[in-house]
Amino acid sequence: MKQITSFMSEIADEFKIVVVDAIRAMCLKFPQKHRLLMSFLSNVLREEGGFHYKKAIVDTLLIIIGKVPEAKEAGLAHLCEFIEDCEFTPLSTQILHLLGIEGPATADPAKYIRFIYNRVVLENATVRASAVSALAKFGIQNDYLRTSIIVLLQRCLYDNDDEVRDRATFFVALLKGMESGSGLGGLDARKLMLEPLPVPLSALEASCRAYMAAPDPEKHFSINDVTVDPELIEREKKAAAAKAKAAAVASGEEPASPAANPAVQQAQANEADLLSKLPQFVHLGARFTSSKRAALSEAGTEYEVGCIKHVYASHILLQFELNNTLEDQLLEGVSVEVDLSGVAGVELDSELPCAKLAFGSPASAYTCLRRTAGVPLGAMACKLKFLVKDVDPAKGEPEEEDQGYDDEYNLEELELAAADFMRKVAVADFRESWETMGNGCEKVETFSLTYNSLRQAMEAIIEFLGMQVCDNTGNPADGARTHAVLLSGVFLGGVQVFAIVNLRTDGGKSVGMRLTVRSTDMQVSSFVAASVA
Repeated sequence: MKQITSFMSEIADEFKIVVVDAIRAMCLKFPQKHRLLMSFLSNVLREEGGFHYKKAIVDTLLIIIGKVPEAKEAGLAHLCEFIEDCEFTPLSTQILHLLGIEGPATADPAKYIRFIYNRVVLENATVRASAVSALAKFGIQNDYLRTSIIVLLQRCLYDNDDEVRDRATFFVALLKGMESGSGLGGLDARKLMLEPLPVPLSALEASCRAYMAAPDPEKHFSINDVTVDPELIEREKKAAAAKAKAAAVASGEEPASPAANPAVQQAQANEADLLSKLPQFVHLGARFTSSKRAALSEAGTEYEVGCIKHVYASHILLQFELNNTLEDQLLEGVSVEVDLSGVAGVELDSELPCAKLAFGSPASAYTCLRRTAGVPLGAMACKLKFLVKDVDPAKGEPEEEDQGYDDEYNLEELELAAADFMRKVAVADFRESWETMGNGCEKVETFSLTYNSLRQAMEAIIEFLGMQVCDNTGNPADGARTHAVLLSGVFLGGVQVFAIVNLRTDGGKSVGMRLTVRSTDMQVSSFVAASVA
């Protein structure tokens, strides 16, 4: 790090960004070294540099804060120091937004108030408005700070900017209502400020435009009137994926597989969150995790079908991605029939078919399953069912008198595995966490696996369990006959799980495995260990 520091001032900003990206990768790979690496980033952040260079540093700090829990407070402190002298408005507002989200949940939220209120006093209108919103979030979540926050916000009521005054007026009324118990109650205020909108922004915009075009004087506009359709979500999904891909290409970091791109992963996560806002699935609650896309048909066949499994507290939402490759056919009422006879503990809850599936226009159909007992594992036979109408390729539309005919298409089996109910969560120090957990809920199993190499066996077990590799143990030495993989994750229900996978090979096609699982729940430990069988 000393060598890097010595030449940072001598290179151009574009090369400095490359160094910052490398520091980010190092910190995520070796989280126990976050203090040293973040100190370096903080130092270079205070040096001269352009917007893109400073943004790269800030983005790196934000990623580290999000990925390494132990680095949160130190990272927030570095960012607070930076905004004292930050000359870039977008960076200041970005940091203030983060402080409003993360600051109230820290051990000592009050220490961030001074930095935020200084922005109200010293900065331009855009930054002042962001600071007002950040202050309000502290008052909403911290009862002992609320009175002081109200006093600070009242000083903003006479600001010379309309946006700042409007925000201050709104938040003062909101916080006073929480103090007195009148107006919006505490739960409503927290829901209003801290939870995302219950509908996609694009749907809200469309509904607002429709209302403004033909306003009804006897009926006020309500968010409950906003309609959300699957096609809208599909368009948002495509736009988010295209944006993520363009960003990756622009940075020269486009991966071989979209699943390896964090931007694409975030887009997929946002999409999954939108799904729960469909009226049919609003009862599902918060999403726990989503699987990778599993292909249910071969590429280039008449109908290409893939499935993403979204897991919720008591439901499993199957999102079937559909693509019609036949130019002379239009499919209507497209659904996927799932045979649940081979899977215990799950039943059909609801279905949302795809209304139309035209050539070259991918869409989705949904099947919602409800868990009735335990964690369901097993394979489900799947069948694509639809109404076919012949299309004239020249016109692109079916004949009006064509009533179509019912048809079906057999798909590959869809499997529910242990990984579908496990969320990858890294820990800074696996060994310490392992010892702290103790062996009170420990389960040990041994297996003989048929793989050509130790590496193949390791990659297979990591993918099967769906857990996060810790302490850089996912890369065995070439020619090694033994290897230990350290894994961590959170099982459905919020149960922390650790696993040590000891592998041994004699050079043949057999790999011996000893799996040791620890968690806070013996049933979970037994389930994870037994699922490999």
